[in-house]
Amino acid sequence: KFGYDLMGRQNKSVTPAGTIARTVFDVRDLTISTWVGTNDNGATDDDPTGGSAPGNNMVLVTENVYDYGEDGGDGNRTQTTAHVDDSTTRVTNLEFDFRNRQTVTEGEENFCLENVYDNLNHAVQVNRYDSTTGGNLIGRSETLFDDRDRTYRTLVYAVDVSTGTPGDALVDDTWYDGDGNPIKNHPASSEAFVKSVFDGVSRKTTKYVGYYSGSGGESPDSITNDVIFDQAETEYDAASNVVFVTSRQRFHDATGNGPLNGPEGEQPKSRDSYAATWFDGSGRQIATGNYG
Repeated sequence: KFGYDLMGRQNKSVTPAGTIARTVFDVRDLTISTWVGTNDNGATDDDPTGGSAPGNNMVLVTENVYDYGEDGGDGNRTQTTAHVDDSTTRVTNLEFDFRNRQTVTEGEENFCLENVYDNLNHAVQVNRYDSTTGGNLIGRSETLFDDRDRTYRTLVYAVDVSTGTPGDALVDDTWYDGDGNPIKNHPASSEAFVKSVFDGVSRKTTKYVGYYSGSGGESPDSITNDVIFDQAETEYDAASNVVFVTSRQRFHDATGNGPLNGPEGEQPKSRDSYAATWFDGSGRQIATGNYG
């Protein structure tokens, strides 16, 4: 069951097993503290212990501080204290910039995380430090966005933790077509890529897994100079249900570039398997078939 304070805020819940959870709010409806127990005799909206009322065993679990404890702020939670027991706490401090974006998190076990934003509120860089932002850098990643707010590159850096110096990065790239569909993904530390073909309503019709075997520049929407070793072709009905999938795996002795053409087609040849699905008039799946 639930309980509510005079402001109509849910500040109490009781489980079937009898565990009681209570929440204390400030005048701005921000959570100040949470409490747990099995007896809240005498509890009030501001004091779940009821002033140490007889039998009351409510225990403080978390406390929150907003706007660094100063009046007139924006309601940003700048500190959380988790109470492990009567003498042990875990404190996490948070920092915000002038646009109320969380920039720094400092917690236990020397944890420190910093977010760096661009003017469009994208988190373009994440830094890990030893203890505080004044400590050594121990990790860094970056995310790059195009003019349509799409992530097109992520970088994860190797960092010399003894000096805090970033080194080389693992780079993951994504390309898009004019409709915003991801037509190629090249994951970090791999020569293999995934290329996709979409129809006019942005349904993926073909997926290629392979690697570039040519020289010079590579086109993200072409496989002419690519060695394809895995391929999937998907067919849809008028309601966009997947009704047929052809899966092709390249023969070990196949030759040539471009799409896979089955065991009897031109090179490169492949081992094929087929899966079909049937739907009724309401779009419910009624049968499947795997033809190997």
